[in-house]
Amino acid sequence: MKKPTAILLAAVMTFVVTACGIEPTLATSRTKAFYESVDFTNFALVTEEIVAKEKMTLYVKGDSAYMKIEGSGSINDVAMLTVGKVTYLIDDKNKIYAFKDSDDELSGIIAGVKIDFNNAVLCGYGNSDFMGETRYYEEIMTIHGEIIRHYFDTDSDTVIGQAMNGLVFSWDLSSDIPKEAFEVPSGYIKVEIGEDFDY
Repeated sequence: MKKPTAILLAAVMTFVVTACGIEPTLATSRTKAFYESVDFTNFALVTEEIVAKEKMTLYVKGDSAYMKIEGSGSINDVAMLTVGKVTYLIDDKNKIYAFKDSDDELSGIIAGVKIDFNNAVLCGYGNSDFMGETRYYEEIMTIHGEIIRHYFDTDSDTVIGQAMNGLVFSWDLSSDIPKEAFEVPSGYIKVEIGEDFDY
């Protein structure tokens, strides 16, 4: 007799395959190979939404992470820096910083970039326009039903773009991390969240 969790997983995967219209073939997908090649303990990722021009800069090295989103309203110009179990919020515009209560920001940041291929299927692939050029793409449907499209560089298996939830992003992934990325800038003043720091 199958366990309830196994039955539920089988039902969900059946729905996913039916919705996508093709059999899952993740084993040979460029998307899976690309993610498996990335060292998620040491990387730099810069993405930019091509319409709204919202830009995210992310650096990860060991137990440290730096993330800044520009062009997104209330958190514009505010960076989050995690070093070990200590997290700072940094306002470069006003040259101030504050401590932020958190348990494990780093795991959440990395989980937001990676894909769980154990519970996903390849549901589409082909060629399409990306920033004025025809690029090969693959679409992955996650266990939650979210479809994520990845665009690839013509001459390699490097992801150069991503599309999901109606938004399209350029991708620039490397290991080029600035030396000062995981330090609070010199001369910034420490303040308290909710008083002098509007986050």
